[in-house]
Amino acid sequence: MTAGEFMISFVQLWFIALTPREYLAMKLVTLCFCQRSDKILLGVKKRGFNAGNWNGYGGKVESGETVTEAMVREIRDESGLIVKKEDLEYVSLLNIFYGDARAFACHTFITREWEGEPIETEEVGHHQWFPAEKPPFENMRKGDALWLPDVLRGAKLEIYIQYDAGGNNVETITTLPLQSIQTR
Repeated sequence: MTAGEFMISFVQLWFIALTPREYLAMKLVTLCFCQRSDKILLGVKKRGFNAGNWNGYGGKVESGETVTEAMVREIRDESGLIVKKEDLEYVSLLNIFYGDARAFACHTFITREWEGEPIETEEVGHHQWFPAEKPPFENMRKGDALWLPDVLRGAKLEIYIQYDAGGNNVETITTLPLQSIQTR
């Protein structure tokens, strides 16, 4: 991914004390929530990050991929659903830190259009619809309850969330209105 694919204001970079180079060094990942009217579709991760918990669909941006290309691939790989890039709505940039380490820049989307039905895959087992106003936060990544409800209600946010070094507890979270993010 190139620096031209997204823009962050100098004020926001200063706010979290990151240089543009440090920000670009963060691991780029994606996350998407499939939403139908007042419900969201979640899957239980079988392995890797957030294994055993309910989650949206997503993962790493591979070399040569844009964020939206990665998102389309990850949704297909994890659920069997076919989503078009133009049906992805960009809703947040979730900056995730563990202790003092800068870990992930997570580009988060919502989609309301797809083809197919969710199937069990190598990465995700059971899929289930939940009321959008009451996701199963007790069985999701700690911290999701602090930002996801606002995003599901239509807010577009840039989020800075710092976990302890082990990634178990949220130490701080800051949310800002999403400025200018460009994806392809």
